[in-house]
Amino acid sequence: MAGAPDRGTVAVVIPMYNAAETIERTLQSVRAQTYADLDIVVVDDGSGDRGPELVMSVAARDPRVRLVRQGNGGVAEARNHGAALTTAPYLAFVDADDLWAPEKVAAQMALIAGGPPALAYCWFCQIDRRDRVYRPSYRPPSYEGDVRRQLAGENFIGNGSSMLMHREVFDVVGGFDAELRAKGAQGCEDYMFAMAAAQHFPFRCVPRRLVGYRIMRGNMSSDAEKMVRSYELVVERFAREMADYRDEFVDHHRNFLLWHAQRAAMEGARKRAILMMRRLQQDHAFASSSLWLELVGFYIKALLTPRWLKDCVARMGLISRPRYQDGTW
Repeated sequence: MAGAPDRGTVAVVIPMYNAAETIERTLQSVRAQTYADLDIVVVDDGSGDRGPELVMSVAARDPRVRLVRQGNGGVAEARNHGAALTTAPYLAFVDADDLWAPEKVAAQMALIAGGPPALAYCWFCQIDRRDRVYRPSYRPPSYEGDVRRQLAGENFIGNGSSMLMHREVFDVVGGFDAELRAKGAQGCEDYMFAMAAAQHFPFRCVPRRLVGYRIMRGNMSSDAEKMVRSYELVVERFAREMADYRDEFVDHHRNFLLWHAQRAAMEGARKRAILMMRRLQQDHAFASSSLWLELVGFYIKALLTPRWLKDCVARMGLISRPRYQDGTW
């Protein structure tokens, strides 16, 4: 933004909507970065809770933090608004319910600072409402360089909170696409941005789980139907210019539907699980009897351990999973 004062080398943009429960923890993780030269911009997207008040309280103690407000326009518009309010040569984004490990920015800057324009990402852990880590079940890939084929086959970036980039990357891409929300398909803005960036710039990877990515009822990534539609719009945009990767897109779509079907069954969401399975059958002829039986098993397990019981156990502190902030992942 012309005439804006220099406030930090790395701008951290935090879109916030009704995140009073988590925003202080998110800000604490950002403020604790070992790379301290930060311009921390929280963009309130029309919240109706105490989130803005909590941010202003933090800003009164840390001059790197500032709050800006906008009417409710969605996560893409909020990120773009925040990026426009800073002159920092590097940009990073973190959602208002996610956490960063203290060395996250430093590790990514070590890869790309001073070099040609690039996007750095890192691995992540899934965490629950109380910051407890769901134990990772696999080792993620560490794709670097030209990642178009790999990104067509899987969203290995995973979320917007893992990315840090030269400002030129953001400017060439044109920011995050707010049209997904306008089409009722908010959710895959991160994937859309990564796909667009991969057309022009190399990617670098820090193979460490430096983001705590929160999974809980009510956050955007839990809305399966909207997420699937959002993903399909991303594919529609890039299918022509990436025609050589058609097989990768098909595999990704199938696995995306399957993951949402399995997750729905595990949550006891029978109708959602059936809907995803029908989409698998319709689009990929991929819904075997063994897969149905697997989902039935997940669903029965969910019924035997109802949500109210899980919440009660969590409140009593009987879950032994460690907090993200208390370990190295």
